[in-house]
Amino acid sequence: MPLEEGLTFAHNLLRQMDLRSEIKLIASGRVTSGFSLLRVMALGADLANSARGFMFSLGCIQALKCNTNKCPTGIATSDPLLMSGLEPSVKHIRVANYQRKTLDAASSILGAMGLDDFNNLPRHAFMRRGDARKVWKFEELYPEAPIGSYNKSE
Repeated sequence: MPLEEGLTFAHNLLRQMDLRSEIKLIASGRVTSGFSLLRVMALGADLANSARGFMFSLGCIQALKCNTNKCPTGIATSDPLLMSGLEPSVKHIRVANYQRKTLDAASSILGAMGLDDFNNLPRHAFMRRGDARKVWKFEELYPEAPIGSYNKSE
């Protein structure tokens, strides 16, 4: 299931069962920027992880050889010859910069929204363009279920 739909489904189900405050949701999937981090948090994630962005910051070129042990950049291989292309003593700076800049961007966007807290991001502040003439707010596309609205007797 796509991230936005799956995350919204899980968040809403937990709200309906009045379990949302007891269970944390972690979003994973194409979270590569400050904006994408805020987007998944607005849809109900408590936190997000990112693999793709960090792989890029290490130098991944998407050669699609991860499962072959022949990654040309040395990131996804155990071949010592290929691994020589990956220099952690140099690349760690790029990874740290990526993390810092991603969080800086998220904080800047949050501030531009007039907010100072990553919790309870409003869904109405995020939009999706359908075509050249239509834009939907996330709250229209992904309505939030009322807490405790699941009724066992129905």
